[in-house]
Amino acid sequence: MGLSGPCGPCTEIHFDRTGLKSSHLVNKDSQDVVEIWNLVFMEFNRKPNGELEKLKGHYVDTGMGLERLCAILNGKRSNYDTDLFMPIINEIQEVSKIQEYQGRFGLEDNNGLDTAYRIIADHARMIAIASADGAFPDENYRLRHVIRRALKIGSKAFKKDVTLLQHLMHPVIDTLGDVYPNLSSSLNRTQTILQYEEELFKKLEKESKKYLQALVGKPYADRLALEDLKGAAKLVEEIEKLRIKGVKSVPPTLVYQLNSDRGISVTAIKTICSGEEIGFNEDDFHVVSEKVKENSKTATVSGRLERDSKFKVFNYLKKRGLKHTDMSSQHSYSKYDSDYEFPKISAKVETILVDGESKSRIISGLFTIVLDKTNFYVESGGQIFDTGCIYCETGKARVISVSDLNGYILHHCEMVEGFLEEGISVVASIDESRRIKIMSNHTATHLLNYALEKCLNVTYQKSSFVGDEELQFGFGVYSNFDLKTVETVEAIVNDLIDKRLDVKREVALKSEALEMADVRTLPGAEYPDQVSIIKIGENLSKELCCGTHVLNTEDLIKFVITDLRSLGSGAKLARAVTRDQGLEAEANAIYIDKNLKILKSKVSNNFETIEEMLSNLLVVQDDIAVLKNELLNTKLSLVKRRHFESEIDKCFRKVKGQPQTILNSVLKAQIEEKAVAARRNGLAFLVVSLEVPEAFRHFKRVEVRPDIVTKEMAKKDMAFAICYATSEGVFARTFIPKGISETLTAEKWIQSALRDLDARISGETAHVRNIPLQEVELRLKLIGEEDEFKAEKFKAQVGLDIYLADQLQSEKKHSWYFSHISCPEEFKKYGAKPHLRKLAQKAPHIPILLTSFFDGSFVGYCRVPEGRCSENVSAYDWLRAAAASFEEPMEYEIRTGKDQKAESHIIASVSGDFAKAEL
Repeated sequence: MGLSGPCGPCTEIHFDRTGLKSSHLVNKDSQDVVEIWNLVFMEFNRKPNGELEKLKGHYVDTGMGLERLCAILNGKRSNYDTDLFMPIINEIQEVSKIQEYQGRFGLEDNNGLDTAYRIIADHARMIAIASADGAFPDENYRLRHVIRRALKIGSKAFKKDVTLLQHLMHPVIDTLGDVYPNLSSSLNRTQTILQYEEELFKKLEKESKKYLQALVGKPYADRLALEDLKGAAKLVEEIEKLRIKGVKSVPPTLVYQLNSDRGISVTAIKTICSGEEIGFNEDDFHVVSEKVKENSKTATVSGRLERDSKFKVFNYLKKRGLKHTDMSSQHSYSKYDSDYEFPKISAKVETILVDGESKSRIISGLFTIVLDKTNFYVESGGQIFDTGCIYCETGKARVISVSDLNGYILHHCEMVEGFLEEGISVVASIDESRRIKIMSNHTATHLLNYALEKCLNVTYQKSSFVGDEELQFGFGVYSNFDLKTVETVEAIVNDLIDKRLDVKREVALKSEALEMADVRTLPGAEYPDQVSIIKIGENLSKELCCGTHVLNTEDLIKFVITDLRSLGSGAKLARAVTRDQGLEAEANAIYIDKNLKILKSKVSNNFETIEEMLSNLLVVQDDIAVLKNELLNTKLSLVKRRHFESEIDKCFRKVKGQPQTILNSVLKAQIEEKAVAARRNGLAFLVVSLEVPEAFRHFKRVEVRPDIVTKEMAKKDMAFAICYATSEGVFARTFIPKGISETLTAEKWIQSALRDLDARISGETAHVRNIPLQEVELRLKLIGEEDEFKAEKFKAQVGLDIYLADQLQSEKKHSWYFSHISCPEEFKKYGAKPHLRKLAQKAPHIPILLTSFFDGSFVGYCRVPEGRCSENVSAYDWLRAAAASFEEPMEYEIRTGKDQKAESHIIASVSGDFAKAEL
């Protein structure tokens, strides 16, 4: 037992495996004498100071070790060698293909493998049974911790991916399924949860690697859970700072900060502080934690006043000897045909409070009234409070809200007319229309819960809110939950509405209700001793619920899911409406669908002129904006909303770039027109300044783009420069295709023109501020005209190369070729020269000898392909023979390539007269 609390004499039963009456080994941690049963006869209560006081009743606390008894019956010394564990352990070995279990403990288990076997087997049993009992990892931290510990050990010790646990559910069912039949029926549920947790584990493992760097070499690192690593890395960093300062203990405020901000558990904090040999006071941590929580509740003046006021009011009501408010009329209502009747009740005014002070009479303003009984529903079970009015012959008050103060129902009111007094009899009347909406939404919540269980393998309720305008339902999700699933859930609920199922409320003891089959409860919820069971149809849905409901599902009329949001990992929040709100959502969908069809027809229209096209695009853009705004502010089915968003987005994407595309085509046509005129005038350079025509100025973000001159245009026989003005300055871009200029490039062109204007230049683009567009255009033109002659020379060289290549092409049919090249005057006047070696490469398969005169020199080039050379005739010999054939001797030099037989060059200086002679 604990250090304080119920206690008493104790008796223990031990089993002696030796058979030698080894009583001296009792409670000596011996495997020969093992305790199997313990009974405590509790008759005292031990106070914190150690004093014992008699209990009013006597009790027996008894517990037997099932696994220990099984080990005795199996004749085994270890619980893990029994038929409760060995099937699970054997499955681990079968799946992992690792060394078999040896049953070693302590120092004998030097590699820790047998310990890992035992941990995994034990955890697998706990996980299976906890899941079968309805526990969920994200609602139960201990369950999630056990799952992740098992996954971590399975991955490390057995070199097995995280699916190992899923395999182990089968032997757990084989060993315990007869005793726990839920294990088998919940297998799919358990497997789904494990699969989801395994995926989370993989993701967390990947994200945690960066934090492990701070823990390298720390002996306790392996004992930390993955979710603690982020906080652990920071804690170790802070501990190092504390050591430098000489601090011997971690401050509780720091621990609280790491716990709340980084999620590190107290267990991990204790492990790290122990490993780092620094102090940690857990009690101080809890004191700080409680203080922060208390401060958050009363962080504002109004918060403190509300707490103090409630305490003061409660004490006042207790001192007055007032009984708790009778709330039995909350569920008093009936239905005739399609109309509901909510009886008004007569009640006595017990007290009137204004700002926490008792008043005998109230004539105006806000106040709180306590009645001896009420038919107003107080907010509980996720359902919102009722509103309505309280009145008598002397006056009337509007009930704004209702709250519960430890059994006293407080009606928060505003005086409408006359006055009310303490002690008088009044009539309490709820807002019937509002209550019907609330009841419909609450019944819809139960139907939604049922539909989710039908569609999802694993789900559970996390939260709910039932109001008069909508319902909200938070639920766990362990699989894909897409729009198709939303549509299916919605259809199931509406089908149940159409079936007109009766809704009944039954009262039962909590103990009896929890024993009933198929009764749905909220995980972790606490229920009073007497509970209400809401039954829909013939055992379709049964839930413990204190709220108010319609009497037949037909009263919901129409159910529509309007929104679905994520609540974090593995959880969603659905929002839905019923009755008139549902019908309104349905009508809105019809209206928007009609407008969407009109929009699509406008998008598909064809027009002959650019003006008509642009005018239609303006209308379409406005229609898209209107439809998007309607989607934002209109109640709709989530499925319909997503469909409309998708269709509107398609229309938007279809027309989004059209104004820019049209502008590009208009500007390109302008450039082409100017380029044609420039070519006609023999110009090699063209500079164009561009402006957005007036018709395009109605469109946002439609502007001259730098890529207006395409690669195809730039590949032609003209250099382009474009410049255009925007609100941010003047932009320019240049393009010079190959073959236009021998010396000028696009980059040099723009730099030469604009670099002294403090322009931002990048490659062939430039941005200039505070400079007129006309000046930029002029500078680009000047540089282009300066290079015009150079461009003509370059073009002449290209033309000569083509001319000579055409001549050679006609001679390729010969087995060898010799030619003395003469340069035509139309090329020669621009300084073009024949490139003999480049020309010879046009005929690579035949022996070739080319010679020519230019710039007072005789030049020649000879090449003989491999395989055509001989001992007597090589490129060198051939070229020397050609030089020797001149009538007058001359000085010459022959240079050879890597192989003089294959390739040779000759250069000779000659007189002007000699250069005119024919070879």
